[in-house]
Amino acid sequence: MNELEMHTQAKSPEQVDAVLKPPMQALRQSMGQLQTPARVEQELLACFAQKHQPLPWYKRIADAYWQFASAAAVAVLVMSVSIQTGRLGHDAWAPASDTGTVDSLVREDIPFIALGSGEAIALQENMRIVQAEVPHAMLASMGISVSADQIGGSSTAEMLFGANDQPLAVRFVPASLK
Repeated sequence: MNELEMHTQAKSPEQVDAVLKPPMQALRQSMGQLQTPARVEQELLACFAQKHQPLPWYKRIADAYWQFASAAAVAVLVMSVSIQTGRLGHDAWAPASDTGTVDSLVREDIPFIALGSGEAIALQENMRIVQAEVPHAMLASMGISVSADQIGGSSTAEMLFGANDQPLAVRFVPASLK
């Protein structure tokens, strides 16, 4: 069997070990005689110590101070978020029929649909949100697809108006949040 056939045939781990064992033993024996002189190791350690000198005590304290300050800032942030979430309670996510009012936090997860370019919205300085019953025919005229059988109905929506009273965006309020 030639060398090419040996490499192309599938072998078990025992066969591979049997083939590799003699050359590895010869390599270990030849490498065992080689020793790095002790002075080379000492020179390398001295060079490393020279290039990587320890920080002076005042820099180590400054690093520890900033690490502590960063950890404290993160802790304050986490606590303030947890306190704010606790203050909102479960009423903030309840339907309007349970609380009597619709909190604006309820709808933050519902995105607005831009009616024009996003740049026009970004350039607006004064905007307002108006909740209204919007006829489906009006939505169709704004370019929002409405099925033909629902064209006579209406949906509750929040409209985002710019300073010139032009509608910029719309988001639809689910029936459960009315």
